Amino acid sequence: MNSLALSRPKEVSPPRRRLPATAARTAGLVERLLALWDTTSDMDSGASLELSAVALAGDPFLPALFATSPLSLELQAPAGETLWSVNEASLPGLWLVRPQAGQAPSGAWQLELTRCPARIAIHAATVARPPRAMPQEPPAPGLAELWADLRLGLTAGVRETRVFNLSVPALDPEAGRALTQALGAAAVLGRLEGQLLRQITSTRWQRVWRVQYLDANARVQLDTLEIGVLPECAAASVTELAGTIARLRGLVGGAPSETQEGLESS
Repeated sequence: MNSLALSRPKEVSPPRRRLPATAARTAGLVERLLALWDTTSDMDSGASLELSAVALAGDPFLPALFATSPLSLELQAPAGETLWSVNEASLPGLWLVRPQAGQAPSGAWQLELTRCPARIAIHAATVARPPRAMPQEPPAPGLAELWADLRLGLTAGVRETRVFNLSVPALDPEAGRALTQALGAAAVLGRLEGQLLRQITSTRWQRVWRVQYLDANARVQLDTLEIGVLPECAAASVTELAGTIARLRGLVGGAPSETQEGLESS
């Protein structure tokens, strides 16, 4: 007699659904980043987590967040080589900082949750030119008023942002060339895509940026100087960053609204 035929079949429980290893790693990265965020109360300091290219490559969520990033920045050496690439995710205030092969002195990737990655501000302020005060005399007579306003704006608090319109009234060609020469070579170059392409460049003066708005034919429609840690169009606002944190918490908690498709369409 076959004993197996007389035995009561064991009740088989449905197999427990397991997340792929990459998904578990992703949740771990986001959880760790949020935990670091919770340890600081400074919105501008944010949180930074070191990771590797391999850890990110097969990830089911983070690549989707950065695939549609409209904002990209390059941190350059004095000779023009790109040392670091910085991309903002489709969720504002979530940044990926990557060293370029053979260029950056330290090769660690960084996942950052902040209004502006610290490396951008530090690099713009220190690469090949230590911070110094703007000279009192303008580079051209026609720039006297703008120069005085810029010097005054730099005395304001770090959290304050000021915008100076160079398009109205338009600078005459000689004054424009003198201003460009005085601003110096850029250490940070950026592109922000939208209805108008925004070209972002740092200047020799700490916290002074030039932002040009270009149409589809690459013609400058608006030319501005901005004083701030990062131009307003590029830095995440306090409200945007708070919204990103809420969505990341939903992702970690498995909220139904935070699906991969939803992240890709953010």
